[in-house]
Amino acid sequence: MLFESSIKQGDPRLSNRNKSGQATEVSNNYDRSFNSRVIYARNLFSKLFLQLIIVCIYAWIVHSLPNLDNFLEKQMWIFWLSLGVCIVIATLTFIYRNQLKTAPMNWLCFILFTISLASLCGCLVAFGNSQIGLMIFVNFASVIFFLFLYSSTVRRKITYSGAVLFLSAGILIVFEMFTIFSKISLFWIMIISLSSFLIAFLLLYDTYTNLNSDDSYDISAADDVSGSVTIYWDIILLFLKMAELIKDNLFNRKN
Repeated sequence: MLFESSIKQGDPRLSNRNKSGQATEVSNNYDRSFNSRVIYARNLFSKLFLQLIIVCIYAWIVHSLPNLDNFLEKQMWIFWLSLGVCIVIATLTFIYRNQLKTAPMNWLCFILFTISLASLCGCLVAFGNSQIGLMIFVNFASVIFFLFLYSSTVRRKITYSGAVLFLSAGILIVFEMFTIFSKISLFWIMIISLSSFLIAFLLLYDTYTNLNSDDSYDISAADDVSGSVTIYWDIILLFLKMAELIKDNLFNRKN
């Protein structure tokens, strides 16, 4: 009887329990939402790291084998073919990302793009200073690796402060390694390190924006395999947009 009267009269203890249960349910949904976003970022960074590991291995092979270096230096058609395949695959995957996000098409695009990207970077190493080219690719690979490490340490949300801390650590480690063990001038090491940080920040900004835009980006339908191919176009378009904003800002200040 007392329990029934409490329900009829609206016992504040029952009301508090209901509110607590609703708050717990909302919190769990919030955690699951961010968990799925962090898992997507973790998978995306792992695919990008796999790409760049393959690129670094092939660049190291070109750097270590003078005969292969000389062969690629004389075969310009390999460079242009690799560049064309990279652009075509990335563009098609970017335009038809909804149609190419299921297996096996997403993995086919990923494998073809990775092979052509490795071939393209190997040609760039052969054309220029092989040590500088190798440092560029190792720097990018370390940046992606530390972003993957950071995404593996968080459970709810990726933040700029934590990601920048991991990025800085990765770039400093590669900076020290090439300063000690290579003959590259300090000027080029600094330029490459700063460029790597800029590109990594654009990658982080693009990923962070997509993960936190509920209206324009459906994380449940996103595919990290094809996303590791289309993200290059995302970064290029983001860079062009930033350049346009800087240009407009300078023009407005002048006027």
